[in-house]
Amino acid sequence: MLKKFRELWPSYPGLVDIIPQVVRVDEMSARKNLSIHRRWLEEQVGCKMERFFIIAGRLRPVKDPEFALTPFLEWNSEPLMPTTGASGDNDWFFEPHHHHLVYIGSVEEDTPSIRLFLSSLTSSHVHHVNSVNRECLHSLMLASDGLINCSISEGQSLTNMEAMTLGTAVLARANPGNCDLIRHNETGLIFRSPQELKLCLTRIACDQILRRRLVDSAYKWIRQPAFQPCNQIVKFRYLFSRLCAPNSPSFPSS
Repeated sequence: MLKKFRELWPSYPGLVDIIPQVVRVDEMSARKNLSIHRRWLEEQVGCKMERFFIIAGRLRPVKDPEFALTPFLEWNSEPLMPTTGASGDNDWFFEPHHHHLVYIGSVEEDTPSIRLFLSSLTSSHVHHVNSVNRECLHSLMLASDGLINCSISEGQSLTNMEAMTLGTAVLARANPGNCDLIRHNETGLIFRSPQELKLCLTRIACDQILRRRLVDSAYKWIRQPAFQPCNQIVKFRYLFSRLCAPNSPSFPSS
């Protein structure tokens, strides 16, 4: 996004920088209570949850929750076969309706599109639960096959960053914020269309070697110094010192 800004406003005289956000994840606690939170989810939706993907975030139009619904239902209605050589064991397959999709997040903007979306959740393999605390969300991320982010626009998604820190696969819709965090086929999978989302779902569900490579790379990437609290402190100190300096050139004069 910084590169795009400089392309659009090359002569902007103010201070322009990126201060990466920082996430705090207690992986040990999330793993310790994973079975408790999985049972809670099963009680909420009324069925066993063995294989599932999650979409996390309060419901509002910019999150575009309906984008993933039809592709998931189409994908989930067909059996799956693992990629040849992907897992070392190609004797198994999934029958149709092999996965569930769980939307986690209370309604934030009660718009007609959100109401229509909620009314369309009629499949026994698609569920919606209201927002949960961070520990529960992190446990469910660990239990899931992956996190789907289908937002129209993102800044720097904390949910993506939390999933990467936990070692959960991320499938993200192409937008500047997501593409700043996720490198396609390196630290996650990027999709631009419903058809590409279906392909990403198949790859993550069937190719365990790919999935492990992605989450390992994402885990290492998100633990760079740039995403650590000490770096954020240094960046903000520098920003405030520039803003408070006499005759600061940080902002253009009126």
